[in-house]
Amino acid sequence: MTFKTLSNISKSQHYVPKFYLKNFSNENNKIHTFSKKDNKKFYSNISKIATENYFYRIPDLSQKSKELKLTEEQKKQGIEKLLGTIDRKSSKALLRFLQHIKSYKLKTSSIGNNQSISFDLLEIDRNLRYNLSDFFVLQSFRTKEHRELIREFYTKSLTKIYQISPEFSDKMKKANDELKNLGIDPKNLKVVPKDEAIDLFHLQSILNEKHILSLSNTLFNRKWAVGINNTNIPLFTSDHPLVKYNYKNTIYGGEYSSDEIIIPLTPKYLLIMVNPVLWKNITLLNNKNCMAQELKKENVIFYNHLQVKESYNYVF
Repeated sequence: MTFKTLSNISKSQHYVPKFYLKNFSNENNKIHTFSKKDNKKFYSNISKIATENYFYRIPDLSQKSKELKLTEEQKKQGIEKLLGTIDRKSSKALLRFLQHIKSYKLKTSSIGNNQSISFDLLEIDRNLRYNLSDFFVLQSFRTKEHRELIREFYTKSLTKIYQISPEFSDKMKKANDELKNLGIDPKNLKVVPKDEAIDLFHLQSILNEKHILSLSNTLFNRKWAVGINNTNIPLFTSDHPLVKYNYKNTIYGGEYSSDEIIIPLTPKYLLIMVNPVLWKNITLLNNKNCMAQELKKENVIFYNHLQVKESYNYVF
């Protein structure tokens, strides 16, 4: 990545881009918002929601940033500008996809096995499908919820290492003995990483192009289905819109191994990316085709529940 001198400072940095939120806002770019933490409902402009001041700032903890001799403006703006460039491409891809869904003349097909399951089939340009897959993965990685998941992972891991370290280190055993003499049980202590370290780990995950592309390819090769909402209940989205769901309480099998990976597109449409193993008999659904089905009321309520459950704080 090349950092250049930056003249326009963007203090407010979105972890859910405005072009995506706009699909859920009114003509004045106002979006109906619910805060889980405050238990409050309010309207907000999309420019003021799912954002944090200098959220993508490169922390001084980074040795690489010191080696690059970045200015303070470059630390604050470098990744934000990079994401802005990617967002412009993603915005066009999402717009094309929505226009395609609305304008395509759907064909009706069915599958056998003594079943009469009818669905509509639409074709998606492969490049468009790749571009959307890139957007979905990056959107999942860039949120505040993802940063907090990283914090939780490292806190638990470091705490576990600390708890077992006296078994292998005389120095740690001595330290624990001193804590016990002070009336402190070392097993009740928790190792908390510095905020700067978590921020850095988070930014590294966003910039890990090889990993992003690998997961994007996984989404590309899933079975895609568009859910069409014609009920009187709008589809929700959130500050962490890409959610995962398993049909059973199966053991976690790694990133993007869930039965369904879902992202709302508008209050009327959502995209469901299904584990191909589950739909292996639907041979009509290849990586050029997408199924379209009308959602029932209970489906809408369920997918809205997932958005509330998986969000960091805000539901839209």
